[in-house]
Amino acid sequence: MAPRHPHRLKHIERKPKRWLYAGNAPDIRLRLDASEIAALTNLPGFILSGDELPDRYYRPSLERRGDPLLSKRGIMHLHLSDTTLAFVIQYDDAVMLVRVDSHKTFSLRPEGADIPEYDITRAEQRHGLSIVPPPDDPADD
Repeated sequence: MAPRHPHRLKHIERKPKRWLYAGNAPDIRLRLDASEIAALTNLPGFILSGDELPDRYYRPSLERRGDPLLSKRGIMHLHLSDTTLAFVIQYDDAVMLVRVDSHKTFSLRPEGADIPEYDITRAEQRHGLSIVPPPDDPADD
């Protein structure tokens, strides 16, 4: 298998990919309302089919503001609502759901400190995602 690394793209690519969980089941850290459950339930269908994700999954300022969690660790966040996020990692042929949580992870320093790298590495190994460090991204300089 060729070495791979998480994408640092701001959008999910429009091509069919596997939908994976970092754990044995979705890691949901808060109570979801009916619309958030629907948004989460619909997400794998878009990923598996390669259809474009609706704009509601992305924050309006996505193109204007940086995302340190994405640029440093490859962890993207998709909006299930204004307050609830799906944290995912996108690879060439897969998207892995890391957890569903609130914006609180962005208040930590470093951002995402509550998402252990060990858990992600273990999940990548379990799913056969051979990981290498990403190439330097000139946009991060």
